[in-house]
Amino acid sequence: VRKARYNDVPEIMNIINVTAENLTNKNMYFVNTKDFIEKHIEEKGFSLVAMSQEKIAGYIVVRFPKRDEDNLGKHVKEDIDLNKVVHMESTAVLPEFRNKGTQKLLLEEAEKKLAKTEYCYYMGTVDPENEYSAFRPFYL
Repeated sequence: VRKARYNDVPEIMNIINVTAENLTNKNMYFVNTKDFIEKHIEEKGFSLVAMSQEKIAGYIVVRFPKRDEDNLGKHVKEDIDLNKVVHMESTAVLPEFRNKGTQKLLLEEAEKKLAKTEYCYYMGTVDPENEYSAFRPFYL
């Protein structure tokens, strides 16, 4: 796992598109734009990629929403410091690398990186119909 770079964006977009195309319920996965991914290489957060040889097997986008209107911290409790909220925004793994712990590894590496920062509230959302992601132990 390494930090994503701007030249990784086409491969990340491919993973997003493959993931979306393979879903039977298209509403379960939010398809991020190229612009969104580029802004989260370093400007509004960071992204990590899991590598297999020279190929990107999966990615995770971590966002620092600060005072943005959609900061999930607003829904938790009134006295939360919104500047310390982080969104585990999106993650996906290519089909040939699934069920090998890749997504879990990405999440764990993101949490390790965040542990060295002021961010202490890690939040994310999952479509309730996405049973695979909603009920995986690493999301709890």
